[in-house]
Amino acid sequence: MGNSACCQAVCDKSNEILNDERALEDSLDRVDQIAVKVKQLQEDYDTKRAQYGDRVKAKQVNNHVARANPNGTSYEGQMSGNFKSGWGKYTYVDPAGFYEGEWEENRAHGLGWFKDTAGEYKGNWLAGEKHGLGCETWFDDETVFKGNYVKGVKQGDGVYQWSDGSSYEGQLRDNVICGHGRLTDDEGVYVGEFLDNAQHGQGKWQYSNGDFYVGQFVDSLRHGEGTLSWTRENKQYSGQWAQGVPHGVGKVTVRDVEKSAYYINGKSCTQENWMRHAASQKQA
Repeated sequence: MGNSACCQAVCDKSNEILNDERALEDSLDRVDQIAVKVKQLQEDYDTKRAQYGDRVKAKQVNNHVARANPNGTSYEGQMSGNFKSGWGKYTYVDPAGFYEGEWEENRAHGLGWFKDTAGEYKGNWLAGEKHGLGCETWFDDETVFKGNYVKGVKQGDGVYQWSDGSSYEGQLRDNVICGHGRLTDDEGVYVGEFLDNAQHGQGKWQYSNGDFYVGQFVDSLRHGEGTLSWTRENKQYSGQWAQGVPHGVGKVTVRDVEKSAYYINGKSCTQENWMRHAASQKQA
């Protein structure tokens, strides 16, 4: 690819990112709404729990039972015939834990809180599975997820928060980060496309030192066409990348002075050496 064609490709990719920002912002707006809805959901749960407790104390619940089983499990709450139905709390022994919330025919259904030694989930349930909005916490590493579930699987929009302060806001598919999103960590902020928990596709890294890269990613590495700008040095490289380093044809701009550039695996080379290298790769 010639230098002018390469630079045009970089511009085209940059325009793709700009055109895609609306879809990204729409996704992040939905995520922001989810966070508000999850907070409201948790408040609704606490209200329902308190109201049921008050009704039990006032002896206003006719179908309320309290049962302890020989295996150590127990249930206190509403029943309909032989089924747990309504509001109730079931306590487990192996592993130790409980589910407290709404039931339908012996299954968690509606708003509920499940907690055991590994973690907890507070949110919506459908026929015994996490379904709808909820908040899940893992105790071992203090990871928190707020978002949407479909039949027990994270699906759609959500937010991950990790104990080191990093976070992800965006789309998920089958429990995996995939689609549009925003990743924030100690390196900076990435907004763009993800695949299989990695930056993959079009995106922008705004690094914590002020530098930024706009272009293509593969498996979280700069790969394809892209532009890296060093803000403090007033320097920019636009061109081809491979495995995180410049590789191929591009241009370097320093203080508004532009020149052609050629790289092999991150090392600057002459046009002749690059053409020789490219030809050898085609023959291989």
